[in-house]
Amino acid sequence: MTLIKRNLRVFLCHASDDKSSVNRFYSRLLSDGVEAWLDKEKLIPGQNWEVEISNAVKNSDVFIVFLSSKSITKEGFVQKEIKFALDVADEKPEDTIFIIPARLENCNVPRRLSKFHWVDLYTNNGYEQLLKALQVRAASIGAVLLEKKSSSQQLDTEKIIASDEKISAKEWAERGKQSKSNEDKIYCYSQSIKFGTQPHDISQAYLSRGVARQNLDDIDGALSDFNEALRIKESDWGYALRGSVLEIKKDFRGALKDYNKCIRWSNWESYARRARIYEKIGDFENAIKDWSRAENSVSSFYDGEFGQEETEASYRSRRGMARLITGDIKRARQDLEHAVYYGPHNGIHKGRLARTLRQLGKQEEANKLEEEGRKLMESKSKYNQACFESLCGKDNEALNLLKSDIEVNPHHKELAKLDVDFFYIRNLQNFKEIVS
Repeated sequence: MTLIKRNLRVFLCHASDDKSSVNRFYSRLLSDGVEAWLDKEKLIPGQNWEVEISNAVKNSDVFIVFLSSKSITKEGFVQKEIKFALDVADEKPEDTIFIIPARLENCNVPRRLSKFHWVDLYTNNGYEQLLKALQVRAASIGAVLLEKKSSSQQLDTEKIIASDEKISAKEWAERGKQSKSNEDKIYCYSQSIKFGTQPHDISQAYLSRGVARQNLDDIDGALSDFNEALRIKESDWGYALRGSVLEIKKDFRGALKDYNKCIRWSNWESYARRARIYEKIGDFENAIKDWSRAENSVSSFYDGEFGQEETEASYRSRRGMARLITGDIKRARQDLEHAVYYGPHNGIHKGRLARTLRQLGKQEEANKLEEEGRKLMESKSKYNQACFESLCGKDNEALNLLKSDIEVNPHHKELAKLDVDFFYIRNLQNFKEIVS
């Protein structure tokens, strides 16, 4: 089995007076496969910069503080960054390489940083010494510096191109598309970024690398790439991708902002994405409106092609569930009957309609739908079976199935907390204990 590794994340702390020098080291670190975080490159307009910087320090593997005769006496937020990094360092084992003072010139090292061995970047081998420390830190946590792999660790992509060093950024991007593993994709898109000259191509490479990182559950790495792509060039795809990551991180406000931008770019799928966010925050009235907008947009996109009916059925089903929750049972029934008609092999549609019919006193019809739906759900995951049983009012069965699923897939806890199909059992004590 291939061991999946991510890039080493390094925060670059510096005073504004040293910006030009630090920019040069930032570029060198990027070319050596380091996921470097530099404020002017990573922060985007409208963000709370103090919060973003604090989060970046906390999520970093290494904190490099650049020192010069000007910076060591400089007041400002850089001192807060150092204090926060020291707090983070206190939580790590004593032999951890986390804070690295890096002198840009011959200057004093502040007392609170003097216990850490520093590197002199102004000497001939200073950068090589820094890179060596980063390699040691990367090895200790299973991260990687892409440019420094041994021959035994080379990716298939590297072996293929070993004899040809003159590959363009676009060719690297194309190799990334053709690569089968996400690790290979990350390598290829990193090379495309390194050699790229056109903003559009570089932005697209960042987006593609972010998707590969998201596939490997490197959510912070994906977010970093999506931020960088959008900083270089805005696109509806970029906002949609970043919105999906912010959704995973439960930054629903940020996700809504990105999906709103997608909609202004006429990205109709973002109505459905935004509706999903509204459901998660309990704003079912706005969810209903967006499911309606998404459904209305489907016909113009598919224009009668294969897949239109199933997509419309899915949106109708979600809108019907939202209407059921808000008490609009009559229209919920209409939506869900449409969903079942055009999506007859979807057990969840039938479970939602069965619950609606029970509330209308149609017990016999509900029983029939429940029986049909349960047969369809036999081949589905325990999580989906739990959703179905919850919809059917079988609370104990739903809870048992959910518990069994979470024992194998603990990450489903967060998914279950916000899943609309568990709406009717989410206040039960047993449910709270299972997902806590």
